[in-house]
Amino acid sequence: MKNKRIMNLIGNILMILSFAFIAERIIKFNVDFSDLYSLRLMMIVITSVITYAILVITLAKIFETLLGKLTRSIIVKNSTIKLYCKSNLYKYLPGNIFHYIGRNQIAIDNEIKHYAVIATTLMEMILLIFTAIITSIIFAGEFAVTYLMKRHILNEVYYGLGLLLIAACLIILVNIKNSTVRNYIEKMKDQLRHVGFAVTIKIIVLYMITFIVNAVMFMMVLACVGGTLDLGLVLPIIGMYSLSWVIGFVTPGAPAGIGIREAMMSVFLFGIVQENLVVTAVLLYRAVTIFGDVLGYVIAYRWENNLD
Repeated sequence: MKNKRIMNLIGNILMILSFAFIAERIIKFNVDFSDLYSLRLMMIVITSVITYAILVITLAKIFETLLGKLTRSIIVKNSTIKLYCKSNLYKYLPGNIFHYIGRNQIAIDNEIKHYAVIATTLMEMILLIFTAIITSIIFAGEFAVTYLMKRHILNEVYYGLGLLLIAACLIILVNIKNSTVRNYIEKMKDQLRHVGFAVTIKIIVLYMITFIVNAVMFMMVLACVGGTLDLGLVLPIIGMYSLSWVIGFVTPGAPAGIGIREAMMSVFLFGIVQENLVVTAVLLYRAVTIFGDVLGYVIAYRWENNLD
């Protein structure tokens, strides 16, 4: 009970800090959206915020399902979804790790081991990255590779993956004789075996749908601010959006990938759409995702309270 109170206190402090950083990010956008006001744009933005909030809750539901499969336990569903959506807001804090740390409260509330939540988070990360890469290959294919090579980004990606692989090998070599670490790894491996192939495929499909919906909403926002796209670019943009998500996700210290994804999409679209329209669209859609994250938490919070 004491640990639960401490975690609740830490969670509330992180929540306040997250809202402060969210407000700071929105102010720093420094875009006068009043010049863009139109009923069509407002409807698209509001619809996108609501849709994004639903996607956040969907991700929370997938996490809850994974956790239940891994632990073979009865999970407090509504509490888990609320805590997931709450900790999701911590990603806006510098460091880009607090949303994972915040999930520890899920273990406390469900009275399960912390390594179960860690194993679930690890599997979620692997499946998200795998799905985003597959989505970018399916929709962008050679287009994405050509783009990365022209921008000299592919070498940096290889370099980054190489460093991660070397770091992982060093950690394993250093700790391989440590019985505590070895037991911890075995427990996590045992947890991961409980997820079936069919469930994994369903999750990958759902993740792919979230990437596609995100990209489509971005294109709708771009169209509403005056950007015109050739129909032949629709599929490559879906792929490039997924690829930009991966690079933003793996970039150390970038809160919620802020700046990385926007930069990639901006550079990709420059020359295709007017630069000022691209910048406006990427900033406006970032605002959509921020408000969508907040709305997702509000919905999950009200949902749990109403059921209680």
